[in-house]
Amino acid sequence: MSPATEVEQRPPDAALPHCQSHVAHINPDGLVPSAGANPAGVNHTGVVPAGANPAGINPNGLVPIIDMAGLRGPADSPSTVEACRNLLQVANRVGFFYVTNHGVPPELLEAKLHQARTLFGLPLTTKQQLHMGRAGPYRGWSGFKEETTAGKADKKESYDIWANPPRSTQGVSEALNTLDTARMDATYQALLGDNLWPSERDVPGFRATHEAFVASTSHVAQCLLRGFAIALGLGETYFHDMCGPETSFRFMRHNYYPPVADADVSDGFGVGPHTDLGWLTILAQNNIGGLQVQGLDGQWIDATPIDNTILINLGDVLQWWSGGLLRATPHRVLPNAHPTTARISLPLFYEPCLHAVVRPMQWSGEQLEELEQAQGVRPVPGAALPEWAPLVPGGAGGGTPGLLYGEYLLTTYNRSFQHLKGGDKQ
Repeated sequence: MSPATEVEQRPPDAALPHCQSHVAHINPDGLVPSAGANPAGVNHTGVVPAGANPAGINPNGLVPIIDMAGLRGPADSPSTVEACRNLLQVANRVGFFYVTNHGVPPELLEAKLHQARTLFGLPLTTKQQLHMGRAGPYRGWSGFKEETTAGKADKKESYDIWANPPRSTQGVSEALNTLDTARMDATYQALLGDNLWPSERDVPGFRATHEAFVASTSHVAQCLLRGFAIALGLGETYFHDMCGPETSFRFMRHNYYPPVADADVSDGFGVGPHTDLGWLTILAQNNIGGLQVQGLDGQWIDATPIDNTILINLGDVLQWWSGGLLRATPHRVLPNAHPTTARISLPLFYEPCLHAVVRPMQWSGEQLEELEQAQGVRPVPGAALPEWAPLVPGGAGGGTPGLLYGEYLLTTYNRSFQHLKGGDKQ
């Protein structure tokens, strides 16, 4: 999905207490069913009926459904507080979930999927004019098996569009005590560039639809981050400076998994096992499955497409920032075995401001105990960044090292796209 941290089989976590949440469950075991089964195991609204066992989540349970309608009320409303608590529990125990009542108009999603199909159906020579090697950093199209994950070629094409972020230093005043402005500006400039848009003749309305879709899915991200902040006791505007509507950096990847004659994974996946390296991923998809999520027992479980839902997963940096209270979950995409139809997915990567210095929360033992008692969450084991993550020093008075976010993002992309580093043209 995004520049990725490769994963190996993971050991089970210690047993977690049963989640007493009002989140919709998929089936009595809390597991996503295989394709072809009744995907939700709930009523048509995706909400647990009154009197039902709430959540249906167990230590190995994936992937729950969150009804976002409950997250939008006043921050001090008991119903909002409870909805945010449920969201936090799912993010802590599963880290991968569907959302309903997300606010993305179905006609906008269908238009976006239709235009993605049209884009990837263009002649090869036309797509090559949009190749990533011709644009600014990491924008544009890349071909089938051109990218790799876990050392194997990905059986897909992709097309990336980045939003050039506002030049903002909100929320990073402490960083200016330890980082010179030139270093911050150099990182910012290195990530600027021009998108390679398909022509209006080739894909009519593509840019206008894309910008409307990014705006709509960004509202989903902002609502979820507000929910996390409320549940963690940080206040509903906590993330505003770091990754609010005016400061966040966001980019969208269009993934196209064509049917393949050989769906054997021995020579590669659609995308190999990984966790997303960043903050928050908002994933829309068509009705062709293949995405799998790794359970706490190490088994892979189908994340079957469900009508009128969007999938959410959390990245490594958000897990690290939270001190392990929010979980980054490994996932992968199988080669597309459908005989005639391509799988299309549209992940929006919603990230902090490029100038932001992200430092992990320093929860006290007392705070963690209070969160476990009040919210039913505890830290995920091993919530650390990759060894190569470029940390910056603590503030003027010492303190915890952090990430200059733009520098981290640039490093991850340089590592993930070695064949483009240095501006290779194709």
